[in-house]
Amino acid sequence: MLKPLVLLVIIGLLVAGCSTPVSVDKIQAAKKVVIVAAFEPQLVGQRIAMIAVMNDGWTAENTGFDINGAVLAAVKTNLNREVKLVDGKDAGLVVEANTSRFFADLVVPRKTDGRGSPESLSPKLAALGREWGADTIVLLHSGTVSDWVQNTSLPVMGIGHLYAHRDGVYCVLLASVYDCRTGERTVSPAVKQMRRLAGVHWYKNWAEYPPEEQRVVLRSLDLLIKDSVPVLLSQLGLTEKKVPLPSTSPDLLGRTPPPQSFVPEGNELEIPRWASKQQARSAVADAFKRRGWSLTTDTEERMVGVFRKGKREAVCTVTFTDRTILLAPEGFEIQADEKRVPVNYYQSWNSYLKSSILEVLMKVPDAGETPAPRS
Repeated sequence: MLKPLVLLVIIGLLVAGCSTPVSVDKIQAAKKVVIVAAFEPQLVGQRIAMIAVMNDGWTAENTGFDINGAVLAAVKTNLNREVKLVDGKDAGLVVEANTSRFFADLVVPRKTDGRGSPESLSPKLAALGREWGADTIVLLHSGTVSDWVQNTSLPVMGIGHLYAHRDGVYCVLLASVYDCRTGERTVSPAVKQMRRLAGVHWYKNWAEYPPEEQRVVLRSLDLLIKDSVPVLLSQLGLTEKKVPLPSTSPDLLGRTPPPQSFVPEGNELEIPRWASKQQARSAVADAFKRRGWSLTTDTEERMVGVFRKGKREAVCTVTFTDRTILLAPEGFEIQADEKRVPVNYYQSWNSYLKSSILEVLMKVPDAGETPAPRS
């Protein structure tokens, strides 16, 4: 068994590909740039436990989620120049997330049907560069990094569902830049991010996930990719946004930064594009009920919920626009004579309420989809 330090060194070499760092100046000077989304067409499930025998993993290709399509959509909305966009599966360019046989059976089973490392794809890139008249080809793909969530030396690769003490979707994104004139290949640092999941559990394989939990995973992945791609483009100088790499290093106490929450700051919640205003209203009513609040007002545009515990009382007025849910929380202390004295609203109660609303909205069926029966 290799020691953790040796594992970290090997993983670092895999991600870096033993290449020189990306030159933003060279990319910006190129007359014609082609960006290829070259991700493996599969989701990865990884369970990293404190006890090694409890580690587990799966892969799934038929999930209904188009990784390359999601990445290209995020690229298109963030570019600062004209480039040619290519889906790697159409061009026969797919980069394995795990390019080392050493890791072949450590986490997930691997497939080798025409997929390769950025190095092995160089002859094909040279030919496509001539066909496309390109100066530079940028391959966007995944890779293998060490577990940054629990700060272990275990490998994490690809895009999918990660259970590492907490459930979340994750992605590992890299860019390999191919200079069509010199054949030089450079590589960016890895963008590795995790976003907490709302009401999803870990299962042994993708087929075991209930349909509503599959929806949450896929929708959360789409949101995570939209957040992560601008970080990668920023490293390449291909967007006006200056987005630094998020910190994944532990602090002085050994604590790693927590994953992104699916609950935003503030009291304005966006109604997701897949949900209707009526579904949003139902989600709010359901959240009040699940959290033990009394719904005292329920109209088309306004709801009011009240929650009381001991001498504390919370009131939350919810109003709706076409695409937003606006929460106006209030707090009160109940005195001996039942007089209500205003105080700052109770943030934990409000946070739980927001969490419940969003958990319901992440699971609602798409328009035209038959809802699963309630148990």
